[in-house]
Amino acid sequence: MSLEVENTCPSIVEQKAREELVGYVHEKAREIRGTYLNYVSVIEAYLYEIITNYFCKDGEFRKELFSERILERMSLEQKKVIMQKIMMKNFPTQWSNRKEVFSKIERVQKIRNKLAHSTVDVSEEALSRPINLGVGFDLYENAKPIDDKTFEEMKADAVKVMIIIQEFGNLIKTLP
Repeated sequence: MSLEVENTCPSIVEQKAREELVGYVHEKAREIRGTYLNYVSVIEAYLYEIITNYFCKDGEFRKELFSERILERMSLEQKKVIMQKIMMKNFPTQWSNRKEVFSKIERVQKIRNKLAHSTVDVSEEALSRPINLGVGFDLYENAKPIDDKTFEEMKADAVKVMIIIQEFGNLIKTLP
């Protein structure tokens, strides 16, 4: 009489394959998160530059002091509000034609925060799904996977925001 013991421990080969898959998922997640955070950093840098130039037309010392003591301490949200007020006051027509950009900034900002503070979904369910279906982040839409198409749409929204902010910056440069 022989007793068969069911082996529930994964084999070394299975463990190695899982580790490689987890590594690949994390690599893809770093690509998504890093790229998106960079896009948002560019948006914030545009706002930073435009606001600084608005309040400090001349004088490098003034710009430096304003940047160091005021803007660096402000959130993206606060910079967005200042930009809105500048546009509403100085360019009401252009503002009313493009004010949707500020709701897009909010959306971009929310996604950025979710990606920045999320952990990557490496649950068994996530690892069993084909990688081309995307990578999940726990705080992004209940770990809904971000596939390549979704990621391209996210980047396109961020680029639209960048372009409109640059347009606003060009208008603001025309002010005396």
